[in-house]
Amino acid sequence: TTLTKRMKEIERIVSYDSLTKLTPAEKNTLWQERHLLVSQANALSKFLLSVNYQDHDKVKTAYLLLSKWEKPTPEQSIEMLDARFVDPIVRSYAVSRLDSMKDEDCEQIALQLCQVLKYEAYHDSALARFLLRRAYRNDKIGHRFFWNLRAELHVPEIRERYSLLLEGFVRGLGSKSLALVNQNSVMSSLIRVAGQTKEKPIGERKAFLQPKLAAVEEKLKQESGFTRLLLPLDHRLEAKKIVVNKCKSMDSKQVPLWLVFENADSLGQPISVILKVGDDLRQDALTLQMMRLMDKLWKKEGMQFGLNLYGCVATGNDLGILEIVKNAETTAGIQREAGGAKSVLREDVITQWLMTHNPGTQFNTAQKNFVKSCAGYCVATYVLGIADRHNDNIMITRDGFLLHIDFGHFLGNYKKKFGYQRETTPFVFTAQYAHVMKRGAKTSESYEHFKELCVKAYNVVRHHSALFLNLFQLMLCGGIHELQSAEDITHLRDALSLGLSDEDAGKKFLAKIREARKNIRVLFMGMTHILVH
Repeated sequence: TTLTKRMKEIERIVSYDSLTKLTPAEKNTLWQERHLLVSQANALSKFLLSVNYQDHDKVKTAYLLLSKWEKPTPEQSIEMLDARFVDPIVRSYAVSRLDSMKDEDCEQIALQLCQVLKYEAYHDSALARFLLRRAYRNDKIGHRFFWNLRAELHVPEIRERYSLLLEGFVRGLGSKSLALVNQNSVMSSLIRVAGQTKEKPIGERKAFLQPKLAAVEEKLKQESGFTRLLLPLDHRLEAKKIVVNKCKSMDSKQVPLWLVFENADSLGQPISVILKVGDDLRQDALTLQMMRLMDKLWKKEGMQFGLNLYGCVATGNDLGILEIVKNAETTAGIQREAGGAKSVLREDVITQWLMTHNPGTQFNTAQKNFVKSCAGYCVATYVLGIADRHNDNIMITRDGFLLHIDFGHFLGNYKKKFGYQRETTPFVFTAQYAHVMKRGAKTSESYEHFKELCVKAYNVVRHHSALFLNLFQLMLCGGIHELQSAEDITHLRDALSLGLSDEDAGKKFLAKIREARKNIRVLFMGMTHILVH
C-alpha cells in the first residue's frame, strides 16, 4: 500500500547515521510526514534538519511539535548540539534533555560539551548554565570543566567566552577555588622550567633541571603558602613534594620532563608523570576518552578487559601532562633485551619475558590478563583507526596486561615515508602475541577465548555506533589536526560496519585477526624501529 511504502521510506531516512546528509527530497518527505514521526525519539534530529528555518510558520510548527515529540534520551540528544543545529530553542531543548544524565555520564562527555559552547550564539546560553550547574555540583566535572576551557584560552575566537565562564566559575567556588589555583600555579611553574631545560645542551640538562625544580617547589610553598602540590591529572591527586633526584629530561624531540612526586597519602605510591611542552595532547585525551567509554560499555555487559587507560590532560597550547604506567615495558624494550632486531622474528620472546616475571602457575594468570587486554585493545585500536603502532608504542605490564600509548595519529591517518604507507595491518596482532596464547600449538582454549572476546567487544561498540559518531562530530570545532571535517570521521563509520548483522560483523573481525597475524610489514617496522632507536 501507499502508506506502507511511505513508512518504509521514512524508516530508511531515519536510520541514516549522523554523517549522512539529507537530500532536499528526503527533507521534504520528513516534513510532510512529520505527524507520523512524533512517537519516534530517534527521528527528532532528522526532522529538525528538515525544517526550513527561514520560514517562520514552519519554525513555529517545529517548536510546537518539540513539546509533543517522544522524549529522546540524553545519548540521542547530544547530536542536536553540533554545528548543524543553530536554532537557540532547539539547542536549549537538547540541553534540557541532558538534565536526567547522571554526573558520571556527564563527566564522561564533558570534553565535547565544552567544545560545543563555541556553537552557541551568546556567552550566556542554556548549555553554559548547564555546565556551570554540574561543575558546581560535582568536583570531578568542575575539574574537567576548568581544564577543558583553560587549555584553549590561547584561541582568539573563543578566548573571551571561555575566560568569562572560567572567571564566573572560579569566583562561585569560594574556598574550593584554591585547589584549582594551586594546580594552575604548579603547572605554570613547571612549564617554565621545562621550557628553560629544553634550551640547554643535552649534557647540561640534568645539572640545570634538578636545582631548578627544588627552587620551584620552595617558591610555591613560600610565596603561595601551598603545603601540598596539586596536579591536573586528577582533582584528588595531592603531592607532598617533588622527588628532585628522580626527575629527568627525556631524549625525544620536545624534551619532555619525567617528574616524580612524593604522594601526600603516606600509603600511596609515588606519583610519576610526564610533562610535555610542544606536543598537542588533545588528540591523546580524546582517544583515551573514547577507549574509556568503550570499556564502560563492555563492563555493563559483564566484560572486564583490564585496559590500562592512563591519565592525560591538555593544559594549554601544546602543553599537557601524562600519567606514567608503572611496572611495564615496551615490546621494543622486551625485544631489545632478547637480542635486538632479530628477536622481532622469534615467536616466543614475549612468552619467555612473561614467564620470567610470572614463574610456575603464575603464568596462567598473566596469560589470562594478556588475552583479555589484547582483545580489548585490538577492537579499540581498529575502530578508532589508531596509527603509528610501532613496538615502542605498545607496552606489557609484568603481570601480563597489554596496553597502547601515544595516540598522535588516529582515524586511519597512517604514516607514510616517501609515499610508502608503512602500516597496512588493521591492528597489531603478531605471532608473538599469538604465542602467548597458544604456546606454539595450532590453537588453544586461550586463543579461542581471545577470538570470542574480540567478536563480543566489537559488537557491543557497534550497538552504540551513533554515540561514537556523534561525539566525534562534536569535536570538529576542537582544532585537532586529524579531525577537521566530517570526512575525517568516515574511517570510524566504515570500521563500525553499520550495515552488517552481528554475525557477519563477527566474521569480518575474525578475518581481520587473521589478516593482522599474517602482516609482514608490522614486523619490518618493528625491526627498523629497534635498529634506528
